Amino acid sequence: MATTTPSPTPSSGNVQNPLSPPPSQGRFRISHLFLGLAGVGLFVTIYGLLEYYYALSTWPEPIRTPLKQALKAKNRGDVDRAEISFRQAIDAALTLQPSQLQPDPLLKVSGIYVSLAAMLEGEGRVVDAYKELLTALSLYGKNPTDLDPGAAIPGWARGEALSPLDRLRVIGLEQKLGQLALDISSRRSLPPYPLVPDPKGPTGWEEAAERHLSAAIKAMLKLGLAHRGSGAPGGTGAADGTPLSKESQGQVVIGRDLALPESTDESGDTGRVDKRGLGMTMEHLAEIYARKGQYDVAGQLLLQAVSTLLPPQSQQAPPVRDRCQAAMLMTTISSHALHPRTPQAIKASRSWSIRALEVAGSAMEESPSDPACGACAQAKSVAFYNLGMLSEVSVGPGRGWPIPRIDLLHEMDEQLINMRQIEGDFAGALQQFRSAAESAKTIGFREGQREAVQAINRVQNSSGVVLNATGEKPGRRS
Repeated sequence: MATTTPSPTPSSGNVQNPLSPPPSQGRFRISHLFLGLAGVGLFVTIYGLLEYYYALSTWPEPIRTPLKQALKAKNRGDVDRAEISFRQAIDAALTLQPSQLQPDPLLKVSGIYVSLAAMLEGEGRVVDAYKELLTALSLYGKNPTDLDPGAAIPGWARGEALSPLDRLRVIGLEQKLGQLALDISSRRSLPPYPLVPDPKGPTGWEEAAERHLSAAIKAMLKLGLAHRGSGAPGGTGAADGTPLSKESQGQVVIGRDLALPESTDESGDTGRVDKRGLGMTMEHLAEIYARKGQYDVAGQLLLQAVSTLLPPQSQQAPPVRDRCQAAMLMTTISSHALHPRTPQAIKASRSWSIRALEVAGSAMEESPSDPACGACAQAKSVAFYNLGMLSEVSVGPGRGWPIPRIDLLHEMDEQLINMRQIEGDFAGALQQFRSAAESAKTIGFREGQREAVQAINRVQNSSGVVLNATGEKPGRRS
């Protein structure tokens, strides 16, 4: 596994500071509340169906029988029996020569591990799933994301050449391992990180998540920038030996220069090695930096992620799902912009939330029946909530408290929440919180609705009066 975190700003030439307001024609995870929601279904594509290989491949008998037993047991819900059979199939596979599993021996063997991990994760055994995927990754040797197609793979593969599909499998494994490690690191009671033979390996879940996600990003950037020759800013030649133009030799702008697929089949078995997958991987890595208090780095990663979803100077409108994801990313940029909380930062934060509303609203208006509009509605709910928080507190120096993340509200001290010296725009805050609650209710987003209702009650208590639907005191005359 890669041990170095790549620079989060390889395309910083045309990337804005997170504290700067967004452009009117913008390009752009969601507030931290949605970290889990963002991961659901994204990297699950690494769990390629073993049935695919079973149907299209001729397995040697020592593997075929236990595989068939494993699949049958899994389908009838007998997880214990299925696990035993999967492990029997793995043991049988590793006793064979790679030549006996051609074509794609590494894809086949790692695929058995992947199917076992998918079943274990589905049973809530996330740590065990992580271990199986880590073992699958080890089949490709140490730091496999550094290998190029055609390179000899050590270990069980005995010098087998890394194929392009193997390369995608490695990236997909790093993505999924990073997501699992990040999810585990968010638990209140952390299980111990599994012992690894490498003394330079990670010692904790968050460190492991950072390494896996960084390795995946580095590999995808290398893959997507290969046409520039060196795969890095300032490359001197294209892959075919053609000299690069002066423009091509300049700084890299990810949304413009990265040659990755726009999207891949959701049922694929090699992870999300496309622009959307890169954006989501950057989003997860940004979460780690935000936890460390490195909001500037997190913000730059999120900006890069946005540029992959809404490429600058694009002649075509991005897909609705990309615009909705970008809107959710903007709400997180809005949150990160408030560190430290200054008048300039508050202005930028408000601009990003407004921009999120614009992008989400436009996508929903154009394609109201698109399934991805649910993500847009979530983004709108959080953006309204953020705007409500910004309206609730004073912008003056030394007044109020830093805008809390929506998922941390329940942890904040109640006395801090109800500080009476805050002179905020209670009417404006109430209006935004009500919009947040309405958006959340429309899509059945219970957590968002609950937080918004709590905020409404807080505003009414803090203002000392109950405001009506227009945000005015009852009985007030215009």
